[in-house]
Amino acid sequence: MSVQLFLSYSRSDYRSARLLYELLRARLHCKIFMDVVDNSIPLGSFFPEEVEQAIAESSAFILLMGKAWAAKRDSSDRRLIDDPNNWVRREVALALKKKEVRIIPVLLDGISIPARTELPEEISALSYHHGIAIRDAEFDHDIEPLVETLEGIVGGEIFPPPDVKLFVADFVYYAHRFAKLLMMPKRMVRAFTATPGGEVIRSLMFLAISLMIYCLFIMPLYSDRHRMGVLLFVQFCMSFLMAFYSSAIFQLSWRFVGGTAPFSRYLSLTCYYFGVNFVLGICLVAAAMGLITIMDPHLIHLLQVAAEGDLKPLIAIHPLSRNAFRAALWMLGAGNLLLMIWTYAFWGSYREINRATRFASFAAFVFANAIALPIGAIFILIQEFLFNRLSSG
Repeated sequence: MSVQLFLSYSRSDYRSARLLYELLRARLHCKIFMDVVDNSIPLGSFFPEEVEQAIAESSAFILLMGKAWAAKRDSSDRRLIDDPNNWVRREVALALKKKEVRIIPVLLDGISIPARTELPEEISALSYHHGIAIRDAEFDHDIEPLVETLEGIVGGEIFPPPDVKLFVADFVYYAHRFAKLLMMPKRMVRAFTATPGGEVIRSLMFLAISLMIYCLFIMPLYSDRHRMGVLLFVQFCMSFLMAFYSSAIFQLSWRFVGGTAPFSRYLSLTCYYFGVNFVLGICLVAAAMGLITIMDPHLIHLLQVAAEGDLKPLIAIHPLSRNAFRAALWMLGAGNLLLMIWTYAFWGSYREINRATRFASFAAFVFANAIALPIGAIFILIQEFLFNRLSSG
């Protein structure tokens, strides 16, 4: 069975239990035992033995406690929890006997853990276990501390082993994912179904594919293959480094306004943002170059020479006096304005993972840019220095 998490609940809390099960299964790469789903208990097996074995194998025992958990009564007006044969009570008793199993009460509907005197002696020690309160209206947000705790408990399973099919799918569905990120980034975030580690791997793949597309567009601009190779190598390395440093800055800015999302979610979103930005940026440049090629073929040759480091021929013709150059600048200006609007819209995705207000989102946006822009300028200078140093060698 290899169970890592055991989910215990009373039938009156089934809806919340099923929702918690689905959310944890989407976020954690581990086996979760819930008696009525996914054949947790094989057909024909002996129920008590299966439950006892599952609890013994578990690293954590998650106990959902709603208003009726300790209050519900049978036809004889006896609390169900007072019945020694009640399965929730038996599960708790089994878990309390296993010192290596972490017991985590999940408190629903604003209830508190019952006092020791309110519980049967067999499970009275439950009152000493620290729990987490979850509100029905903020279910997704309130479980974040629970997920972070469980990530630490299940350990190495957070980052699943590489899946070749997943990598192939990333290439096949790249355009579909790109369109969703471009048109409805917040809905894309709500559809995150991979584990935190799995989503990071997927987003890094997305960024890598975007950089490959960027390379295909930029290669024709360079006749010197050595300089082109050095440039692309430096940009590849610096892009991934910038994704990590930007994610750290974004997390810091959101923590400043009360954000609680883990670093892995910031990294995933930042890789997606960089990937879309790279492709849109290079497509915009390609469109401007195409316009110049149509309007002024000689000018495009001078721009290629300038891209390889020789600016004198381009300066000599006063490019701003050429209609093609001015039209391309207008196109680049309008395109970058649209990119800035999309960037702020995409920032709403960070608000989504932090469940924050619009005011907090705006404050985090200002704070992040105040830090990121100067550091970004330094990164560009470092990139230029590395490029010149390596290409001259």
